[in-house]
Amino acid sequence: MQKRIPDAARNGIIDKLIWIGQIDGGIGSYRQFFERVYPEAANIFYQRGETLLMAIGRHCDSFPGDWENENGMFRQVGILEWTDDQFLYFCREYVNPVFIRKKYDDAREEWIDLQPECVSAINLFLKDCGYELKETAKYGDKVEYDIFELSGVKGKIQGIVFAAVAKPSFILTDVLNQDVEIPADPEKYLCYDKDIRPEGLLWKDLKDWYSCSCLESEKSLLSRLWESVCHCKSPIEKTFFSTYLELVDELGDTIPALLPQVYLYFDSKSQKERTIQIFDHQCMDFLMILSQRKRVVIELDGAQHYADNQKINMHGRECSVCIASPAKYASMVKAQREMTLAGYEVYRFGGKELMESDAREVIRQFFTELFQKHAVVFSE
Repeated sequence: MQKRIPDAARNGIIDKLIWIGQIDGGIGSYRQFFERVYPEAANIFYQRGETLLMAIGRHCDSFPGDWENENGMFRQVGILEWTDDQFLYFCREYVNPVFIRKKYDDAREEWIDLQPECVSAINLFLKDCGYELKETAKYGDKVEYDIFELSGVKGKIQGIVFAAVAKPSFILTDVLNQDVEIPADPEKYLCYDKDIRPEGLLWKDLKDWYSCSCLESEKSLLSRLWESVCHCKSPIEKTFFSTYLELVDELGDTIPALLPQVYLYFDSKSQKERTIQIFDHQCMDFLMILSQRKRVVIELDGAQHYADNQKINMHGRECSVCIASPAKYASMVKAQREMTLAGYEVYRFGGKELMESDAREVIRQFFTELFQKHAVVFSE
C-alpha cells in the first residue's frame, strides 16, 4: 500500500527537527523519549534478546555515538518503515508540552520556546500530505496539538494541460495499464510536466519551465497565454487576466501562477456524439495550484453559462435575446458540486460584476483575500 506520508516528507521533517535541535525534549534520555513517541519500540525485537527500546537506551544513552549521530539513530529505529499512523503519532507527541525545548537568545537575553518552530517544521511537509498539526488546548504557556486531516484534492499532479485553444489529444499507450500520453502540441495547448513544489506552482516556475521546454516556439509565454484568453472572445476574461498580470508586476514573480483555459476533465467524444447527457464542463477558465492538494478553480460566468441566445420577432423585426435556461444552470451547478466534492476550491464571478467600473478593484481584492486565506508568502 502506498504511504500517505512518503519517505521524502519523513526525511524532510527529521532533517528540520535535527537542525532545530534538542531531539530528546530536555528529558536527557533517548529511551524515555522514544517510549513516548514510538511506544511500539518496547515490543519490537532488535537483536540478542533485547527490544528496540532497550537497544536505544544502550546505543544512545549508555554509549552515545554507537549509532553515529541522530540521523543514524532514526535510521536504526526504522522511521521510514513506520506505518502512517505511527509516524503521525510521532509528529503529534514530538510537540507534546511534556517536552521542553528551549534556546537562549543572546540578542533578546531571554529563553525562546522551540515548540512553535517544531510545529512549523513538521507542518511544512505534512500539509502537502493532507495533514496538519493544530492547536487543541492551552494551559498557561503550555500548548497541546493534534493531527487533523486537511481537505483538498487527493492524488499527485502528473501534468497540467492549459492555455488551450482547441481540445487536446490523448493517447492510451497501454490499455491494460491505462497509461496515458499527452502528445506535445504547443499550438493547441501547453502541458506543464514538472513536479509541483510544496509552495505550489509559482509564476517564476512557469516562466522557467516555458523557457526550457518551448525553445522552438517563437511565441513568448505571455503571448501564448494571451492567445488562449483571447480565443474565448470574453472581455471579462481579458480584464481578469490583465489585472492578475498587474499584480505580478507589483508583487514579483513568486506570486502563484494563474493558468488560463485548463482541462480538468476530458471526454474524447463531443456532446453531439453522445445519446445521454455527460459532464461537459471540461475546460476551466482559470486554475491556481497553491500546493499538491490546494487547487483553486476560477470561473467567470457570462450569459452563456445560464441562458440561451434565441431569436424572437419584435414589432416585425428579428431580435436576439438571452432567455434563462434551467438546464444550463443545472449543468453549471452540478459541475461545481462535482469539483467541490473532489476537493477543488471553486470561485465564480458573475459576468456583470466584472463589467462594472470597479472590476479591477474587485479582482485585486479577491486575490488579496485568497492569498491571505492560504497564507501565501511571496517576495519581490
